[in-house]
Amino acid sequence: MTVAYTLKRPGRALLAGAAIGGCLVAVPFNALDFAANSQFLTVDDMMGRWFWSFAFATFFFGMGLAFVGAPAWMLLDHNGVRGPVAAASLGPALILTLNLLLDLITLQTVAINVGDVLLAGACAVVGLAVQRIAYVEADSIKPPSARPS
Repeated sequence: MTVAYTLKRPGRALLAGAAIGGCLVAVPFNALDFAANSQFLTVDDMMGRWFWSFAFATFFFGMGLAFVGAPAWMLLDHNGVRGPVAAASLGPALILTLNLLLDLITLQTVAINVGDVLLAGACAVVGLAVQRIAYVEADSIKPPSARPS
């Protein structure tokens, strides 16, 4: 599949990816928090926790996309690898590699737990969304029509 992209679309894709990643991280966190503390929380507490956890998750997911995902994405794009399979596998590969490096640096036992697998799945979903937003098929690009003068 030949794809072309405009300069505005990668920026929009990264912003949308940060928002989707923030949702995918904040929703399970808040569901577990609500299940553990439901009898102690008021509605205001729950709304505040949902808002701030979404804001923080979106911010940090966006920073990860900007500083880790985007450079790797640019390398793949430069080498002509632009398909959905590459986009879906880039995120999990990066997050599991970073997890391995952090385990090695902190001298912990190298292990992949359920949280790492769920985060890798969220990264795969974000990678697909970013690829879908950033790229359009070359056949669907219409040439600009001539303006009548």
